[in-house]
Amino acid sequence: VPGSKFEISKRVRIATYALLRDRATGREILFVNTHLDNASSEARLKQAEVLLSLLSGYDCAKVVTGDFNSYMTSAVYAKMTSVLSDSRTDAAKKDTAPTFNRLGVGEGTILDYIFFSKASESGSTEILEYRVADELYVAADSEKIYPSDHNAITARFKLK
Repeated sequence: VPGSKFEISKRVRIATYALLRDRATGREILFVNTHLDNASSEARLKQAEVLLSLLSGYDCAKVVTGDFNSYMTSAVYAKMTSVLSDSRTDAAKKDTAPTFNRLGVGEGTILDYIFFSKASESGSTEILEYRVADELYVAADSEKIYPSDHNAITARFKLK
C-alpha cells in the first residue's frame, strides 16, 4: 500500500520494479530495487518477506538490488538467499570491497546486494561478474571525495 509502513519501521520504504521483456526471445526478467529500514532488524525481516512474496507471483528470471542494511550473517540475508543467489558470492569474477564505506571513517562493511534467480521456467541465469565501484572522485585541490556513503555495485549476467 503506497505510503504505508510497519509500525516498527523508521520510515516508509519502497520497492521499485519493472518487468522487462527481451524482444528477440520473449524472455522476461523482473528487476526490483529496494532500500530496507535502517533502524529495525525486525522491520527489515518483514520487508524482505513482503519483497519475496511479490517475487513469488512471477515465473521468470529475477534480479533484486538494493541497500538491505543487513550483514551477510543477518536473518534478512538468510531469508533472501533461501530463495535467490547472491551475485557477490556466486560470480566467476568478483570484487571483495565493502559496499558501505562509512565515508572513510572506520572499516567498511557489506550492506548492499544484487540477488538473482538461477533458474526459472523460461531458462537459467548465470552471473559472470560482480563489481564494487569504490573509486573516489578527486577534487580540484586534489582532495579525494566519496560520492556516497555506499559504493555502487554492478553485476553482469548471461541469460541462457
